[in-house]
Amino acid sequence: DFSLYSLQNQTNANTTWGSTFDLSGFGTVTDDFVYVTASSDFTYLNSEFPSLATASVLVSSVINLNGDDRIRIIQSGTTNVIDQYGVEGVDGTGETWEYLDSYAKRNNDTGPDGGFIESNWNIPGVSSLNGGGTCQGGTSFETMMGGIGTFTYTPSSDPTLTMVGAPSSGSTVELGPEDLTGDLEFSTTNFTVAIPSGGDGYIVWELYNETDMVTHDSGSVFDTSMTYPISLNPNKTYTFTAELVDNSGASLTPAVVYTLTIITFGYNTVANITDLKTDVIVNGVGLWYEITGASLVTHTDGYQNRQWIQDTGITGLLIFDPNGISTTFTVGDNVTGLKGQTEEVNGVLRFVPSTNSGVIQSSGNPVTPQVVDIATFNAAYEAYESELVELQNVSFPIADGIETFNTGTNYDVTDGTNTTIMRTDFFGADYIGELIPSGSLNLVAIAGEFNGTAQIYLRNLADITLSNRDFSTTNFNLYPNPTSTGLVNIVSSNSTPIQVKVFDILGKQVKSETINSTLNVSGLKSGIYILNITQEGQTITKKLVID
Repeated sequence: DFSLYSLQNQTNANTTWGSTFDLSGFGTVTDDFVYVTASSDFTYLNSEFPSLATASVLVSSVINLNGDDRIRIIQSGTTNVIDQYGVEGVDGTGETWEYLDSYAKRNNDTGPDGGFIESNWNIPGVSSLNGGGTCQGGTSFETMMGGIGTFTYTPSSDPTLTMVGAPSSGSTVELGPEDLTGDLEFSTTNFTVAIPSGGDGYIVWELYNETDMVTHDSGSVFDTSMTYPISLNPNKTYTFTAELVDNSGASLTPAVVYTLTIITFGYNTVANITDLKTDVIVNGVGLWYEITGASLVTHTDGYQNRQWIQDTGITGLLIFDPNGISTTFTVGDNVTGLKGQTEEVNGVLRFVPSTNSGVIQSSGNPVTPQVVDIATFNAAYEAYESELVELQNVSFPIADGIETFNTGTNYDVTDGTNTTIMRTDFFGADYIGELIPSGSLNLVAIAGEFNGTAQIYLRNLADITLSNRDFSTTNFNLYPNPTSTGLVNIVSSNSTPIQVKVFDILGKQVKSETINSTLNVSGLKSGIYILNITQEGQTITKKLVID
């Protein structure tokens, strides 16, 4: 049943697995072979491999590999590795298992291995197919490889014992505080569990608490269709052992034993985010925490249910919740009792909820940024990470403000001496597509980093203000816009003269004059123009449409 499995690849020198491809499109297959190909190769599949004309084939970019990459098949629900080719985290270039312009073919009667065992593969070596296949006018690759779909497996008649949903015998698993209760479920082959008659014997099992050096639990299983509940204690190490025995309780010859080491974790209770980060410095990432004190929500983002919080010590933390476990809070909420696990990605500490926790103690609380200069921020960005900060008297060094904000883009921000990066990380922000303002500004933003480079992330247009006073539609108006009268009114709450420069969409200046309130644009053609408007040293950029 292929709906239970997925493929993943790991390319070049990367250490993470990606491009997960669900294999459920194959349905359920019995005693047959199935194939996955890259879309760029699908056109040539039948010429290179003639026997695949009627085969079951799926197309996926996960197979777009270049001969030094790794690939594996996993159980979709648990990510348990069923089988794998290539050494994890190792670029295969120059390795004995590299398959550039070549292939690798599993040896008969081997696998699945739950990892990579090179000796179980026939690997002809780099360039063994180069220059010889159909696309070069030679024989088919299928012939050169000695055929495909030739793998055979002779099932063993030896009894086996496994745990349903668990890794292979001898493995070690780590369980978080929300996973300490569950059901044991056993599976056997070539052995019928039934007693007192009609079977080969039964299963005996024991759960030994290594931390306290006592038998935690034990039992006997006479029916593998049943499940057996267990409950573990946090912050312990257990050894689980199960064995097939005959009807008299004696071990088989040879013995059939399944073992598993289980390490459990509980919540480390901390009063606030500051204490959590202090503990991470000492003990590293990966532990579970409960933050008992109040955390103030400073921003929320729909992507991966991200939420930013900080404590009264002005220490920030990113809640990263791709599985949608946690409630989405509102900016200004004070939340207590958050529970989750820490991880670090691209240098940023993230808090991944382990359960839907967090109680809103109050709402509508003021969210005040901490003022910091660029030099200080760049020198100690990790101290400000995920905190709401304000950079004052800075600017975007873009001539005349002609450019607009695009998604996923880095922009320099400078105070005239030092520079940092503003990244448009929030794709749904209201400033995307808007003109980048010029002049001296104050920027409120979430502080962060990307692999050792300081960055800030503006939440919305309201985070951008003129450095000396707010400049918004409440004290500044441009109308009519669009205009077809040849005139446009520029009205400010201030009565001092206004300097206006007009640019066409290509950035060419087409008009410049000083006005009190009305600009004559009758000499300009229909189209989109950029107005650079300055009053008392403050500059703002507006878009004007002339019909």
